[in-house]
Amino acid sequence: MFDKIFTSIGIGAATVDTKLSQAEYKQTDIINGVVEVRGGTSNQFIARITVKFISRLHEYREDSDFDTHDKVLLEEVVLEEEDIKANTTHKFPFDLNIDGIEFPSTDDTTKLFILTEVEIGQSVDAFDEDEVKIIS
Repeated sequence: MFDKIFTSIGIGAATVDTKLSQAEYKQTDIINGVVEVRGGTSNQFIARITVKFISRLHEYREDSDFDTHDKVLLEEVVLEEEDIKANTTHKFPFDLNIDGIEFPSTDDTTKLFILTEVEIGQSVDAFDEDEVKIIS
């Protein structure tokens, strides 16, 4: 009984780890990997898993309260509606075709990431970020 209460506030909830097949990609490649979801201490309902390819800019702006600005370049829904049993691991493969995307130049202020969002029913959502390098 207490397990469900704790997982609803994030204690003992499902966790996510996205594993990319490589750390560097060419602009014409397909980014592929696996989203690993590990069940928490009680069964949980996964409403959706989304993988996003984002650029993140770090800069100060007078018109914003935030120094970090994310722009989604590509987004894919990997999974919709699945029950995850407690203490089990589930793997969901994905492919993101980045060919044809306009990439911002990357430097100390701009980086590229794969952002994974796991929407968990009646609980705290899980997130994972992995930096990606695009080479010419």
